[in-house]
Amino acid sequence: MDLCIFGRQGLRRERQRRAGEDRGDAEGWASVFTEDGTFANAKGREQLVQFAKALQKQTGGRTRHWNSSLVITPSPEGARGTCYL
Repeated sequence: MDLCIFGRQGLRRERQRRAGEDRGDAEGWASVFTEDGTFANAKGREQLVQFAKALQKQTGGRTRHWNSSLVITPSPEGARGTCYL
């Protein structure tokens, strides 16, 4: 099974949205979680946004994640991806 070009583009956009923390886009980063999602001590979108903003302030906006060895495997449900961070 091969991913169509639309599937690849969608996955690429989602990956860019998840990188919102690195770009200072707290709302974009929090939007990848469910409404009741959790990360560290933050629960729910509003707390996630506040967490990301506090991290940006604490680090002076120098947070960067390097993703490598990205592997996307098609599945009947859609796709599954893994990578090194």
